[in-house]
Parts: sequence; C-alpha cells; structure tokens
Amino acid sequence: MPKIAFQGAFGAYSHMACQSAYPGHEVVSCLSFATAMEKVQNGEVELAMIPMDNSSAGRVTDAHQLFLSTPLHIVAEHFEPVQHCLLGVKGAQISDIKTVHSHIQALGQCAHNIRKHKFEPQSASDTANAAKKISLSGDKTKAGIASKLTAEIYGLEILQENFEDFEHNTTRFLVFSKMPPKNIKQEGDTITSLVFNLLHQPASLHRALGCFAEQDVNLLKLESYMDEAFKNVTFYLEVSGHPENEKMRKTLNCLEKLATHLQIKGFYKAHAFRK
Repeated sequence: MPKIAFQGAFGAYSHMACQSAYPGHEVVSCLSFATAMEKVQNGEVELAMIPMDNSSAGRVTDAHQLFLSTPLHIVAEHFEPVQHCLLGVKGAQISDIKTVHSHIQALGQCAHNIRKHKFEPQSASDTANAAKKISLSGDKTKAGIASKLTAEIYGLEILQENFEDFEHNTTRFLVFSKMPPKNIKQEGDTITSLVFNLLHQPASLHRALGCFAEQDVNLLKLESYMDEAFKNVTFYLEVSGHPENEKMRKTLNCLEKLATHLQIKGFYKAHAFRK
C-alpha cells in the first residue's frame, strides 16, 4: 500500500485531507512538516500532504519557509473545509473553560469566538495533539480546538460545533512527491508553480510579469520572500496553464531572459474546489 505523510497527530485536519484525497494510501503521522518531506525524500513514503494557506488565517508560515528550498515536486493541490469544534474532557462545560489550546492557525481561525468567551489561547504543535494532551490531563478548565474525528479518537466531549469565525473556512494543501508529475494533460485545467529571482533594477518585476500578460497567461497567486540578509527576494508564482503548451513555453522563455534563477516547482490539475 502506498503511503502519505502529514504533520500532526491522528485526527488532525492534515490527516483528514490525506483520507479525502488519497483514500487508498496508508497515512503516516510526523512531528513536523520537515520530517514529512524528509520521509518523501528518503523514500519512506510516496507523498506528503502539506497545508499552505487558510482562507481565514492566511499563510502557514512554517510550511512556506520549507517548500521553496525542497527538491521535491508539487504534484497536486487539495482544498479541505475546516469545521472546528471546541472540545473538553468528560463532564466539562463551556463555563469551566479558562484556556483553549490548538495550533496557531486554528487559534487564528477562531480568534473572535475565543475573545468572546474570554478564553486564554495557548499555541500547540497541531490541533489533534493539543486535544490528545487535554484528554490525558483530565482538566475541565482546558479546552481544545480540533475536529470531530479528534473528539472520537481521544474521547473528548464536543462543547460547541462550528467554533470557527467564518463559515467558508478552508485550508489549501499542496502534495509533494520525489517523482515529477505525470499524466497531466495539456488541455486540462492545469496549474504551474514556479519560483524565480530577479536583478535589483527598477521595474524588473513589472517586466517579468509582462511576460505573462503578453501571452494572456492568467496569474493565480504571487508571493515574495526576503532572504535572511534582507537583500534578495524570491518570487513564487502559480499560473493557469501547462508548462508545455505554446503560450506557457513562450512565457517561460521570456521570463528566463530576465530571471537570475527560474525553477518550475511542479504542475498539477486544478482542484474542483476552484469551480
């Protein structure tokens, strides 16, 4: 059975994303995003499911810091709706709760409700691990923010469902593989992910983006990352199109003349969530 790695304890939203997108894979729990990606690199697992962005809380910072430098290929994207539950130990009530524990992203996605109840937020490595520790503590003053699946796994009571601030709360994941993507048709709804660097010159980014405009290639995402010395900027782009179709080939040839470094990180079928 092929394997897919995720960061967190069983019951985490990354675990649920693995089950949704790859039901035929064995899921492997890892302590960190780096460990999950290392397991792919050394051949222990075939894929890693890594959360990149949330519709409410934005970037997953730790993941973004890793993926630019990894030699792994992006082979898929996955959107997972996130419905948080406020979880407590058996017999606990909302009025008992003093502190609430979860991943920093989950705390951000529930910030309004946390303030409304005057809970003290406490950051944890992931949602499921926070819930597991609360279950073991037996402390009625502590609550966790996690999934229904987590409540079932660790024997916690659901004190409130839909604890997230916004109904549309969704996390976007990227799937990483040691092998490059394959069987992606040119004529389908394909996304290409790439990174590049430019010389420090006036309008250099404007000229680079003009390569895409000239070929009518649609930009879906643009991110910038400053290096440790605050001197060099790496740009990350997601664009609509297969890297081997005519418009994209012309676009990449144009960009290559302007960039000091250009690398395609992967290309993959656009997830149905986008429609």
